[in-house]
Amino acid sequence: MGPHLALLCRSSLVRADQHSVGRLAGAASIDRCVRMPGLTWWEAELPTDEQAAGLLDAGASPDVVLAHEPLSVPGVIQRLGDNHGWRPADLAYAREAQQVHTARALSVLNPAKETLCVAGHYHFRHSEQAVLDGMPVRQEVLDRDSSADALGVLDRGDDVPRFEAVAMGRAPLLPRRD
Repeated sequence: MGPHLALLCRSSLVRADQHSVGRLAGAASIDRCVRMPGLTWWEAELPTDEQAAGLLDAGASPDVVLAHEPLSVPGVIQRLGDNHGWRPADLAYAREAQQVHTARALSVLNPAKETLCVAGHYHFRHSEQAVLDGMPVRQEVLDRDSSADALGVLDRGDDVPRFEAVAMGRAPLLPRRD
């Protein structure tokens, strides 16, 4: 494995201070037509309902969800569009899988509070607030490795976790928490 890769389970939940941070791995390959089954593409790309349920901690929802696949919010759908050269069958597959992922993620979120969702699958920077099935979400999509918008800082010190994108080469100035 390369220096930026690690092998982790498909889902988990960690309590950090007063917040819980969940991780939900997996994403649909929008370029699966050029991949090799069993080598660079696997049929079980998305997490299951059971793995999504693993984000619940004694009935409490995560405050932050880190995922590879972004939620299917209007701005992400618009940005994916049809103009990126994706094959129609692969685009349809990826859109359907993103809807399944979104439904699974929403099934464990608390509709009474906004949840921060951080993803990176499509390699573009995107920030959006939306209400999906009555649940407020704030989504941050990070760009690919080595790009200016590939990093972010998660500040869990406030009542509501705060996310700040970081351009490579500079660090954000966050207040110290002693």
